[in-house]
Amino acid sequence: MSVDVHADGFGTPVETTTALHRSHEAAPPGITWAGRAFSDEDRPLLDPAATVAVRPERPVLASYR
Repeated sequence: MSVDVHADGFGTPVETTTALHRSHEAAPPGITWAGRAFSDEDRPLLDPAATVAVRPERPVLASYR
């Protein structure tokens, strides 16, 4: 079992990545990451492979709403 931070994708991929990097800087050790995208709002929509390729910490889950 793990505690995941389920981060929303919002805006462009660059805006999303910038926000995720800031979140990682403030996160406690031992947290795993998940990514969430909204198929009707996020443009361009990252596919699952692109979502789990996000760094610095690879998400363990990609979900779509």
